[in-house]
Amino acid sequence: MKHPSLVPAVLATTCDGTPFSVAYDDLYHSAHGGLAQSRHVFIHGNDLPSRWQHAVQHNNPFVIAETGFGLGLNFLATWQAWQIAGQPCRLHFVSFEKHPFSRKDLARALAGFAELEMLVSQLINQWPPLVNGFHRLHFENSQVTLTLIFGDAQTQLPRLVARLDALYLDGFAPAKNPELWSPALLATFTRLCHPSATLATWSVAGELRRTLETLGWMLARRPGFGNKREMLVGHHSAAASFESVSEQGCFPETALHFLQPDAKLCGISPSATAGIRNGEENVLCSTALLRRGFTRAFLARPPCSASIATSAGFFPASSRCTGSSSAHLEGSTRIKRAPTFMHGERKALVIGAGLAGTAISERLAQRGWQVDLFERNAAPAQEASGNPSGVLLPLLAKDDALAARLSRACYLYALRRLNELPNVRWSPCGVLHIARNTNHEFLQCATVHELNLPVELVSFLDRAAAEALIGRPLAHGGWWFPAGGWVDPSSLCNALLAAGGERIRTHYSVEVARLEQAADGWQIFDSTDNLLGSAPHLILANAQAAEALLPCSVPLTLMPIRGQISYLTEPAGNDSYPPLRHALCRSGYLTPPESGTICVGASFDSGDSDLQSRLSDHKGNLQRLEELLPGATQGIDACTLTGRVGIRSTTRDRVPLIGALPAPLTAKDMKQATLATLPRIPGLHVFLGLGARGMVWAPLAAELLASQLANEPLPLEQELINLTDPARFYLHALRRNQTIIR
Repeated sequence: MKHPSLVPAVLATTCDGTPFSVAYDDLYHSAHGGLAQSRHVFIHGNDLPSRWQHAVQHNNPFVIAETGFGLGLNFLATWQAWQIAGQPCRLHFVSFEKHPFSRKDLARALAGFAELEMLVSQLINQWPPLVNGFHRLHFENSQVTLTLIFGDAQTQLPRLVARLDALYLDGFAPAKNPELWSPALLATFTRLCHPSATLATWSVAGELRRTLETLGWMLARRPGFGNKREMLVGHHSAAASFESVSEQGCFPETALHFLQPDAKLCGISPSATAGIRNGEENVLCSTALLRRGFTRAFLARPPCSASIATSAGFFPASSRCTGSSSAHLEGSTRIKRAPTFMHGERKALVIGAGLAGTAISERLAQRGWQVDLFERNAAPAQEASGNPSGVLLPLLAKDDALAARLSRACYLYALRRLNELPNVRWSPCGVLHIARNTNHEFLQCATVHELNLPVELVSFLDRAAAEALIGRPLAHGGWWFPAGGWVDPSSLCNALLAAGGERIRTHYSVEVARLEQAADGWQIFDSTDNLLGSAPHLILANAQAAEALLPCSVPLTLMPIRGQISYLTEPAGNDSYPPLRHALCRSGYLTPPESGTICVGASFDSGDSDLQSRLSDHKGNLQRLEELLPGATQGIDACTLTGRVGIRSTTRDRVPLIGALPAPLTAKDMKQATLATLPRIPGLHVFLGLGARGMVWAPLAAELLASQLANEPLPLEQELINLTDPARFYLHALRRNQTIIR
């Protein structure tokens, strides 16, 4: 379903200079000082400095959610307070905004806050285009993370997967912005909260108090800020009852979608009474629901699918254990669903040092994990990630299908990561995606019009405008991505490893022959059965080679696609043309001379793993070049060309596989299986199927998997996470009653 276009906020002020919302006829912050209000109401109201110290003692991230990002003062004040407190823990800040400011207006609005100047500049530098959806921004070497969620909170909040420690209820006045204070929205926020969560708000409206009390919040009044006599603070009450809430109609259907009457399919012991953190029992369990057949362990799950919960480690290690092996299909390998993991041990084995393996290693290392990275070659990025350069641009679809939305989110995140990683060879030189023919040109134009995306993301250029941009004759116009460009994948892999530092131990020229589940996680062995390493978590990021290591047969639909590129010294043609400054793509792609090695390609041979160079493919690349730049192949002999062959690994639907692998099901359980209820193999994860767009997919996919493993808010909407779930093909096969055993 296509997201509606965002309507940006209009920057306006009252006569005393206080920022004012024309749309809601209300102030963005108190006329007595926005920064002071943020500190008084939200930071002190949630007692954050002392609670951060508690979080660091337990090695937990601290997660804050806010209604209404506005000028970002609450985020900036919280970030500053975190700095003053000594940067005690990883800080996650999740904020919703239906009408975000443009980068220019936000910079203007924050210009007067001199003490925040350094923080403001970092925020402005990373401010995303105004595109509906989730946007993840990192600061302080990824120790502070901001997840901006643009769009209507009523639509976007149910898509969030997170456990919240504190709430900032800071929408415009309830009378003027009732949607942000609705019982349904507050119930969904409550469902996402950790049992010890707190909230603070400047509003003391009677209806708000009654709704929060019904939802189980213990409230207290405190002196307000400025001309507000009082404000509210709240603590999540252990007496919260789904019975009272649901009967009064406060819970929307989406807030209850995770409740299922049978926990067996999730691999959770009915006898377990585990909570979300440190063994605390989830207070959202009610006696009434227990009487209805909901097991206490099941109700203790976080508000997300079982596929995320079991892979992300939402349960403490001790509470994930049953000590018994799962039921299995006859003849299949026995898989233990719940081995005893060492509580709090943040270690992982990663197999494969291409874009996927280096990206996930860096994201885990930034979270304090120890990673052992194994690569069969003598250096990273020697296989599909070894091309001199590739083109970075997103997919577009007129209906804004899920794959296109995922691609756009990954593309925007990749641009931010490339800007912050040192020593990556890349250039945001812009990419022109030239139409294949007249009909495709019309479709491109219609797509841009339909999606109504910001011009800083994409625009359509007709043939004349495209030729003026490129400085050469073209057959058609096309999509113009001004921030896209070329990237050297090898330099990106090396930059990621450097950023991970000593927490990434690399093991080159080592081939993993088999893996084995052990009591404390996973072990890997070489061909002579020597133990190479062990850890609670194992991540397969070795493309096509992963399938041979799987402990049970899981249909991943991975297929090899052979791609051959050709190297050019300079596109031929009229010498009067200026040098090519932008990357081009159509059926193939062309990188500009500034990339160092001009690459044209690439062939796309599905099911082919031959690494030998072919003259026919050089000829095919020259044909692709001619389609991009008519006349550019004049005088080039294919027999003289050199190049490189790489084998990409992709899936049937061209979307990566990210997350925990499904465990085999009994024939009895097959009929009830869903992505939410499929049991997962504990500690075994995949990061596969990046195909020809690894530079687009890899950065955000790595952030997703690392967030799952570290029990942090996920950076994508739930439906996009489901789209990447490695169990999706397994589930499809189950529904078709196919046998999934070796």
